[in-house]
Amino acid sequence: GFEFGMVGIALFSGIFGVKALPVISLIGLGHEFFIWFVYLPLLQSHSNEYRTSFKDIIISFIKSPIIISIIAALIFNLSGLSNIIRINFISGGFITAIEWFSNVTVSVVLIVLGSSLKFENISIFKSFKFIIARCVVIIAAAVAGYFIINRFIPDLPELFFYAWITFFLLPPPYIIPIYVPESHDEENAFLSNTIMIYTILSLVIFMIVLFINPPAL
Repeated sequence: GFEFGMVGIALFSGIFGVKALPVISLIGLGHEFFIWFVYLPLLQSHSNEYRTSFKDIIISFIKSPIIISIIAALIFNLSGLSNIIRINFISGGFITAIEWFSNVTVSVVLIVLGSSLKFENISIFKSFKFIIARCVVIIAAAVAGYFIINRFIPDLPELFFYAWITFFLLPPPYIIPIYVPESHDEENAFLSNTIMIYTILSLVIFMIVLFINPPAL
């Protein structure tokens, strides 16, 4: 899994602009389905406190702000209501205000992420063993996945390549430590610190990739 919501959207839109979000959203939509129907149930199955039924998973999925936004956007676009809403001075002004706030949100999310990092009781060697193992799997999946997509869907936009790289550079989901029992302090600290280190490495590698191969914006 990847921290698409908190890091992916903020990072990609911060570099390429909010208008470029549909490109990475193509990847993120599939990821959201995976998180809600595979990843989260697997995490909950290992926790007595958070164990839930398939019915509860469906309800949580439907109530997710991201899913509601995606479905609403599809309905508005396919029905033609989006143009009507934008033309109206009340609803159009509301959308414009939201767009202004969305630009600020990117910076706020990154500030919150930075302030939440804690540099204490870090087992560097233990964390890096996990990070290296994850990177090996992710690199193999990223290369194979891009090769398959590029073969079956030729002439992809240039930004898709950067969206693909951005997505696979993302750290693990920040929800993982939530499902660790409170009695497992050592495991919780390990996961939190490892995700923190992974986040920093992700940002550094992302900047290096952009420096070596900058996009034509």
